Amino acid sequence: MRGFLNWFGVPLAGLAIVIVAASIAPSQRIPSVAPGFRTGVFHYSSQPHWGCFGYCDGPLTPHQPHWGCFGYCPGPLPYPHHYTCFGYCPYVPPYYPVYPPYPPLVYPPAINVPSVASYTVDTPPTVDTPSPAKSKKPQPKDGDAVYAGKTLSEWVQALKDPDPRNRANAAATLAQVGPDAKPAIPALIDALKDTDSHVRVQASLALGSIGRAAIPALIDATKQKSKYLQMGAALALGHMGPAAKKAVPALNDLLSAKDVRVRCHAAQALWRIDRQTDKTVTVLAEGLKSDDRHVRLSALTTLGLMGPAATEAIPALRAALQDTDGQVRLNAAVALLQVNGKSDDAIESLAKDLRDKNDAIRYQAMAVLAQRGPKAEEAIPVLSHVAQGSDEVFGHQAALTLARIGKAAVPALIKLLKSSHESIRWNAIDALSQMGPDARPAVPELTEVLQDPQRSIRRDAAKTLGRIGPGASESVPALIATLKDHYFDVRKNAAEALGDIGRGAEKAVPALVAALKDENDDVHDAAATALQRIDPEAARKAGVF
Repeated sequence: MRGFLNWFGVPLAGLAIVIVAASIAPSQRIPSVAPGFRTGVFHYSSQPHWGCFGYCDGPLTPHQPHWGCFGYCPGPLPYPHHYTCFGYCPYVPPYYPVYPPYPPLVYPPAINVPSVASYTVDTPPTVDTPSPAKSKKPQPKDGDAVYAGKTLSEWVQALKDPDPRNRANAAATLAQVGPDAKPAIPALIDALKDTDSHVRVQASLALGSIGRAAIPALIDATKQKSKYLQMGAALALGHMGPAAKKAVPALNDLLSAKDVRVRCHAAQALWRIDRQTDKTVTVLAEGLKSDDRHVRLSALTTLGLMGPAATEAIPALRAALQDTDGQVRLNAAVALLQVNGKSDDAIESLAKDLRDKNDAIRYQAMAVLAQRGPKAEEAIPVLSHVAQGSDEVFGHQAALTLARIGKAAVPALIKLLKSSHESIRWNAIDALSQMGPDARPAVPELTEVLQDPQRSIRRDAAKTLGRIGPGASESVPALIATLKDHYFDVRKNAAEALGDIGRGAEKAVPALVAALKDENDDVHDAAATALQRIDPEAARKAGVF
């Protein structure tokens, strides 16, 4: 991931996640911070954060977290994730669009993480984080609470440590402390100018976590000449959302700053605080012309989240579809769809991205098309072509994306069923299985596939017919024959499919009674269940209760 981007100067290389509770003893648990603001544990070299550090509307879990988005997340991210995008991510969720196939994606087509403008670009030290030195347990002063093994005063003092890793860790811990870290405000404001990007990010997050008490100092920081102070203050205020209403005039002043990053940070914060669009949309649209791809990427994401409120930016978004940067083009298509609802040129652009040389671009384009569902019908020809390509994994994703488009894509999947390549036939079957009853037009071809020479094809074809349900009744004779297949799993799936078809499979009752004597217990059980679903009386007579 090295080199993809930096968000406020934090490179993405080698980042992993750690959850707070796992590293803080019960007696040292840090108090809850403001509602909607979540914090994580910092590890400078490889385990910086768990959680979105702000604005997350979805749950955090050990396996499906908001991977380090640092704010501005409108909803839960499906697995896999935004690889610790630090609020400035060029990727759209999910990174791999529809894999694994079970269950199908249920997430809305919302593109996450609309932060803006890199803080600065630094290269972190390429050394391992040393193990924490053993020391005597600190003796807190009267009234000085202990957080994660140190007093608040000690954490504030650590912000001046010679080692940037220790300074960043101190700021991260103060972010976890939340409003109780009010005494650290002056030191954290100073840390916004730190020479290390990790420290700057952590200090900004800590100030945002402290909340209202930090607003006066942050307003003052926006009036300083340092662009780092201005950007860091805007980020912290944006994290507070409506609570930072008093800072709106100061942020409005930053909209005319010389540095495009400062202007975009101010626009982002104003959007988060009071949904201001009269000036912010113009600022972000102008940001799409920046030479800095990170500014363009994050401005696109923000405009997308504004939705129809960013209508005046549509010309700029359409122009961004021609950007020389593939990721920018993709994000422009996503934003255009969010703002405009339905945009043929955006779908056309995404379809072209399916042939991009960059795997990440191709998979993301696939993800967006899958999330668009029936609205991506225009992309069916390209998806069909990709599904027949030499890349089996990507072909599988294309087939599953066709399934997400729905009924209009069934003819394309039927064509794939007739491929001479086993993997392509299987991909088509798997996709049709996802569609359930909507795959009914494919029943004749699926019935033929029950005679395929490959065991896995026959097995999954039977399962897919079952998922189609009563609409697959014309396949009953072939399924009866499949009850005598050499392989038990094929026989089992045939019996289950007959049960799923239900009353329309009455002709299969004698064959299912015979299958009760199958030497395989799974086949016996499947036949018994099918009998009960098709003809309960026949099942009772056969001794199935």
